[in-house]
Amino acid sequence: MVRIQHIDAKQGPILKHYGLTTLTFSTAAGSHEIPALTESTAEQVHRQIATLARLIDEEI
Repeated sequence: MVRIQHIDAKQGPILKHYGLTTLTFSTAAGSHEIPALTESTAEQVHRQIATLARLIDEEI
């Protein structure tokens, strides 16, 4: 978790219609996705990953 550099939430028109979000987190080795999370779950996971990665709000 400490290697995570950036977390991003994406929501295209289809995902938005269904209330879903895809989280993408980046490390030096590349990026990884957690697709099709509900908006509330995505927000919760985003906060948890940021906390575990020890990122501050300005870096997210």
